[in-house]
Amino acid sequence: MSKIKICGMQRREDIIAANQALPDFVGFIFADFDRHCITEEQAREFKSLLSPDIKSVGAFVNAPIDDVIRLLNDGIIDFAQLHGNEDESYVRTVMDKTHKPVINATGVKVPEDINKVISSCSDFILLDAPGGCTGNTFDWNLIKDIRRPYFLAGGINTANIQDAINRFHPYSIDLSTGAETKGQKDPAKMMELVKLAREAS
Repeated sequence: MSKIKICGMQRREDIIAANQALPDFVGFIFADFDRHCITEEQAREFKSLLSPDIKSVGAFVNAPIDDVIRLLNDGIIDFAQLHGNEDESYVRTVMDKTHKPVINATGVKVPEDINKVISSCSDFILLDAPGGCTGNTFDWNLIKDIRRPYFLAGGINTANIQDAINRFHPYSIDLSTGAETKGQKDPAKMMELVKLAREAS
């Protein structure tokens, strides 16, 4: 059964909506160039408000490794999601020093983009449209017989979430802008997306 992650929590209201919709994961973005970026203090508050049934995932792009390790060990995030040029040594160090799951993400344009993360030592991989949080899908025809758990991201919304799950059976769907209206998380869309994901599974 595919899980669902809603990324880009920015407000207390987003956490309240997530607690009502009950996705499997929510995402906190720590990349300062992303419009969804939050501070460590905000993340700490959001985690304190978050239902214990929902895991928090921190998304990073080439962040100082000590920051990632601290956030994991402090329990502010339960998973680390790496979107930059972090190498295998970086990934393994985070895993060894925290014993928490790591997701190695890549933007997909060509099959080689998937191939470069397939053998990652990370617990999971994530396939996304280049750039992340763009609202665009990548060419799903590039997904071929992936034999390890992966998150599928990029332009997923109420119109295509069930197709994505039924065709590819990813470990988890991952979305952000598909749960928004006018740039803010929409509680009704969050509820509908979780419902559709459960029905597809």
